[in-house]
Amino acid sequence: DTNIDSLLVSYIPTSGATVSKLLDSALNAGNTDLINSPEGVFYLHLAGLYHKYATSKRITLSNGSGDNAIKLEFATAEDKITLRVTVGGSSVASKTITGTYNVSQFHKYAIQWKENDFKFYIDGVEIYTDTNGATYSANTLDRLNIAAANGGRNMSANIKCIAVFKEILTDAELVTLTS
Repeated sequence: DTNIDSLLVSYIPTSGATVSKLLDSALNAGNTDLINSPEGVFYLHLAGLYHKYATSKRITLSNGSGDNAIKLEFATAEDKITLRVTVGGSSVASKTITGTYNVSQFHKYAIQWKENDFKFYIDGVEIYTDTNGATYSANTLDRLNIAAANGGRNMSANIKCIAVFKEILTDAELVTLTS
């Protein structure tokens, strides 16, 4: 049984010659004015293309630097997921889960940040909460990379949705969003 949602299929017209498919990309797919750096929710619905990565792979919301970044990382260990909020070079909220979720299957992730209010959800379950920590000043976060904040570590994934909410959500809304 093949799940069509898990296939990346694109038609490539040819004229009798072999053509290589390039990676899909999304450019200018949003408006950075809608990112509220002091608080928000970073939502991802995706499946990694490889069950085991040779090197860690990331998706980040940042200012182009790892010093100010919100990230989802699939690491080199089998089914190792890290969700992290880094502010001014310091990790203020971080959770690593190993072996609980098959990263090659679709999961819904939410990373919420606000001063003294950090929460991480996967598939409708709160997996982390922290009520202590600073957040970003206005206009800090301005880009989404399907890679590390400064490039590299490109995530190979089937992505159904990536969204940034400019305000935090209630616990009930986070459960609904990620269920």
